[in-house]
Amino acid sequence: MACLDDLTPAARAKLLGKPDGETGLALAEWMNDFNRPFIEASRNCLRLEDRHRLLEIGFGNGHHVTDLLARAQSLEYVGVDISETMVEEGARFNHVLVTTGQARFHLGNVEALPLRARELRSCHRHQRDLFLA
Repeated sequence: MACLDDLTPAARAKLLGKPDGETGLALAEWMNDFNRPFIEASRNCLRLEDRHRLLEIGFGNGHHVTDLLARAQSLEYVGVDISETMVEEGARFNHVLVTTGQARFHLGNVEALPLRARELRSCHRHQRDLFLA
C-alpha cells in the first residue's frame, strides 16, 4: 500500500481531484475513513424508497455501495467518476452487485450522465458527494 505521508501537498491535491493507481486507492480509503461521519449524515438525509435508482457522482472507491443499497428494497445504484482507477475499484469490490445488475460504475462526468431523462426524482448534495434518487 502506498504511503500517503510521502506525498507533497500538490501531489495530494492532484490525487484528490482524480485518484490514480495504488496511491489513489490508498487516498480513497483514507477519504472513506476521514469523511465517514459527514457522508453518513448526508446519506441519512436521502429518502430512499423501494425500487429507487440512485446516482452518485464521484463515488470514490465504491466500498460503501453495499451499505447504501441496504437502505431500501430493490435499489439500483449508478456511480459516475472521472477516475478510471475508482471505476475499476468500484466494479471490482462490488462485483456481485454488478453481476446481478444492482450496481453500475461508469467512467465519465456530469456533462454526459449514463441515464435517460426522467430516470431520477430527487437530488441531495453534501460537500463533494452528490446523490440523486
